[in-house]
Amino acid sequence: MFGFGERMELIELPLKNMNGGSPMPMVLIGSSGNLFVLFYGGELPVNMRQENNTEYDEILVIMKFIQHSIYKFGSPNDEVLHGHPYYRLGLKPYSFFELKNSDWIKKLMKINSVHRQFNKERWKNDKHFILTFHDETFECIADGYEISEENISMKDKAFQIMNEYFAD
Repeated sequence: MFGFGERMELIELPLKNMNGGSPMPMVLIGSSGNLFVLFYGGELPVNMRQENNTEYDEILVIMKFIQHSIYKFGSPNDEVLHGHPYYRLGLKPYSFFELKNSDWIKKLMKINSVHRQFNKERWKNDKHFILTFHDETFECIADGYEISEENISMKDKAFQIMNEYFAD
């Protein structure tokens, strides 16, 4: 019923910038169905700072997960990532992945299958995304994602997002 026999496959997705030291990830979630992860992607090259007359020394990466249904954020960190169940599939630190044929999605489908109006088709767009940071790991189930980068403080960007997506 749920395709439990299919093998999971971890696909690394493009991510230009990730600060391997202290990305300081922040998760913002609201009633819009979208979830945001903000983190520092690394220092701007000196010539780029001068050319663009930038205010901040680091790139802020903004990841928007579209129509998310659930997320996890916390352990493991990069020192014990080899204990994560997906490590054997190629999970590595400071990277971004999609897990195909996700066991987490299958578990969620099984839980929800007890609802009298359960529809397997509702789950066809769900994808399992994983971001591995220095001190924590982020995982979510969502329909998709968008990535952007800005030269702005995390606090200022968080306020912008809250005003745009979470305003009354």
